[in-house]
Amino acid sequence: MATTREKLSVEVPSAEAGVTNLELFFDLVFVFTITQITNVVREAHDLEGFLRALAILMVTWWMYDGYCWLSNNVGPNSLSTRLPMLAAMAAFLVMAIATPDAAHHGSWAFAVAYLAVVAIHGLQFGRSSLGGSSRAILQVLPLNAAVAIALGLAAGLGGSTSRVGLALAAAIVLVAAVRVQGSGFTLRPEHFAERHQLLIIIALGEIVVASGVGAEKRLDQSGVLGAVLLSITLLASLWWVYFGGDDVRAAEALAEVEQGRVSNAAFWGYSMGHLLHILGLVLVAAGLHEVVAHPTQKLSWRLALLLAAGTALFLVAQVLFRRRLTIHAGWWLLAGAVLAVPTAALGAQVGALGELAALPAVVIVALGLDERRRSYSLPTP
Repeated sequence: MATTREKLSVEVPSAEAGVTNLELFFDLVFVFTITQITNVVREAHDLEGFLRALAILMVTWWMYDGYCWLSNNVGPNSLSTRLPMLAAMAAFLVMAIATPDAAHHGSWAFAVAYLAVVAIHGLQFGRSSLGGSSRAILQVLPLNAAVAIALGLAAGLGGSTSRVGLALAAAIVLVAAVRVQGSGFTLRPEHFAERHQLLIIIALGEIVVASGVGAEKRLDQSGVLGAVLLSITLLASLWWVYFGGDDVRAAEALAEVEQGRVSNAAFWGYSMGHLLHILGLVLVAAGLHEVVAHPTQKLSWRLALLLAAGTALFLVAQVLFRRRLTIHAGWWLLAGAVLAVPTAALGAQVGALGELAALPAVVIVALGLDERRRSYSLPTP
């Protein structure tokens, strides 16, 4: 007689199956999430504000990426798997709407939606018949629930003390990351890499939309037109950093990792590594918003540093991503990250367009030198 778990389990997705249309639809919520977190960063005027934005991003990404693991194990190909994913999508949308006020009036909505996301994730993951994933989720579920409880605590405390609960939630995420590290899970490497590549595209696309909207009906101003063209140049250079070959090489490297270690490599290379990519893009988006709005003016040091630090962080994230997936080191990208930071002085002392012209130049030169070094290091046939 079949056990209850066997009755509830779903068919294992084929190893070569790619990202489904529902997953692409699900990821559209992430566009709005990036927009909302960017607004929190842009309006932060002290360290506490930035740390609050970081905490919100951490707890949101932790579960959002958790659904990448879920759809990798439980493909949304039937009514019983699609409906829960759509319900989770609605909960993530509520979280995104509440994000700007997640530490104040929107804290209860954020906390309750987060609890729903955790519950659906745990129940659906328990249906996985791929390896030992249905058992491995049991070590993660209590930690995920603890994050939701901490967010409920933040809502219950209210006022300025709510930041204690939010900080506790972020701390639990860090503990969960160190403790779990993807151990015990089985995954399909090709699908996992493709899903994360799409999330980077989505984050870049959100910045393109935001920059375009900010310039609407103002293209008759030469400064605005210049800011738009330089913005897309910077974003294209960052796209090239990730999609100039590293995306393919990293996916191939992950597919070659032995099954017992692949989940750990995926966790640190993609799940946690891409959090740094996303954070870098959020900082870039916050800086670009002001550049497009006031291209001929000097930036405040805060916004100039956001733009420079976001670019630098994206490059550092790419170097760490390469190292974790054991593809070439990328020392020139690291040098580019170091050189990106001082460009903030151009934005603050010369003008917004000065910094926005310097940043893509730094990235492009670093990319060219990196590619040249990589070509020389390749063995001759």
